[in-house]
Amino acid sequence: MEKKENAASPSPNKFLSGPRLGLLLLLVWSAALAIWGFDPKVDLNGDNVAYLSLSRGILSGEGFCQTSDPACPPEKHFPPGYPLLLAAASLVSGDLLFLKALNGALLVACAFLLRALCLRLGLPPLLSLAAAFAVPANAHLLRSSTILMSEIPFLFWSLLLLWLAAAPASGRPFWKTPRFWGAAVVSAAAVYTRTAGVALPFGVVLALLAAKRRKEAAAFALANAALLLPWQIRNAGLAGESYASQLLAVNPYRPELGQAGAAELAARFGRNVARYLGEEIPSALAPAFHPDGPGAGGWILGILLVALAGRGLWKLPKGRALLGGVLLGSFGVMFLWPEVWGGVRFMLGTVPLLTVLALWGAQDLVSKKAKLPPAWAFAVPVLLLFGLGGVRTMARADYPAPWQRYKALAEWCSRNTPDTALVVARKPTLFWLWSSRRSVNYKLTTDADALIADLDSVGADYVVVEQLGYASTARNLVPAMQANPGRFAPVVAAQNPFTALYRFLPEPPPARSPESPSAE
Repeated sequence: MEKKENAASPSPNKFLSGPRLGLLLLLVWSAALAIWGFDPKVDLNGDNVAYLSLSRGILSGEGFCQTSDPACPPEKHFPPGYPLLLAAASLVSGDLLFLKALNGALLVACAFLLRALCLRLGLPPLLSLAAAFAVPANAHLLRSSTILMSEIPFLFWSLLLLWLAAAPASGRPFWKTPRFWGAAVVSAAAVYTRTAGVALPFGVVLALLAAKRRKEAAAFALANAALLLPWQIRNAGLAGESYASQLLAVNPYRPELGQAGAAELAARFGRNVARYLGEEIPSALAPAFHPDGPGAGGWILGILLVALAGRGLWKLPKGRALLGGVLLGSFGVMFLWPEVWGGVRFMLGTVPLLTVLALWGAQDLVSKKAKLPPAWAFAVPVLLLFGLGGVRTMARADYPAPWQRYKALAEWCSRNTPDTALVVARKPTLFWLWSSRRSVNYKLTTDADALIADLDSVGADYVVVEQLGYASTARNLVPAMQANPGRFAPVVAAQNPFTALYRFLPEPPPARSPESPSAE
């Protein structure tokens, strides 16, 4: 116990851990990296522009709906937190570069929040500062901070919640403390930003129960339920797939495959555990040293990092149940995630926590063998810099050739089609952004008649055929066009790679039978 108290006491070395110079260096480091990795281009994942479309619906008064779609359907999949943040920021400036820079500013704030959380958990000031330096130096976090996605805002709310929840008890009744109510609001804000954030209130409640603060745990759970209830009530009356149904689908992009049963979910859980351990976790925590693809190197690195983080969690001076509960809930959701939605992006909210725990686990090990001060941990953010080359390259590179053709076609449409035109295209929100034309996706079905009927029902004027690499274009759209050649007229096309715009023609009237000659 004495050893833990000494580890948590302020370091006599004020050069880096002091409240002034250390924080100034962290600010300069974080801001410099955020600027260095900034990408002025729109990211190609599509969801980022969906958030922008939703924010414009809020600002225009159309409601929480996709303004890129002419029907402006009420949104049910994306929660409203990040679009509301974009809408608020747009009141200052709607410039795309300004909105993208907002995430960079939030990444800087996350570094400061992580340091504050580490100190509240009882970790040494130097190690806490080193962990904060590692936040903007992580290639995945830095890349995410330069695109219009919800991961960095979610990380901000997550760290703020953990900092509030890790505060020592004040001795006053919990319902009389601003910290309790602030934590409840911040927890709800995190869930409103990313639905998978339900792991956060789960972790807080688990920690309160572990501390035998049952009344506070129940009150916190009820407060979160009350704050989240309006969104649930609103969604209950809307058509379309819920978040849970997409989570439990065999493949969200292949609805004809149906929902996963218990056996498939169990198998998916096992496959995801293996994938995260051998690929995602080593890539997320050590992007400069993780070999591409699965392999022995990834497994060794993943097991080592998880072992260090597990030891760090066990040896935490404070907050073990809090961080453990949050990580348990977060990975519980990720292990059930459809495998088509794989990637480091879904675990970014846990990366700073795992980094801290791995550093603390390593510190606990080396302190038993040698009297190394926690300053050694600054080697980690320095080593992470070697993984940032790809971020810089992506920020400066042009789009791949298929996307250049796609963007050029969208810009052609903005000049040569009516303002009221409706274009059916894969990645419709990106096409809407570049063309200023309302856009929707084609129906994801292998039934050609159903796909054509859907084009009729939405009032499609044009259809785009591209080679962006999505299987559904060749599997769903092209066969339907080949089965109905009379419904599509070519308008403009480009080669290498083939990208074309077709006019969608109305269904011709049925052929009339020749009239019988009248009898005279």
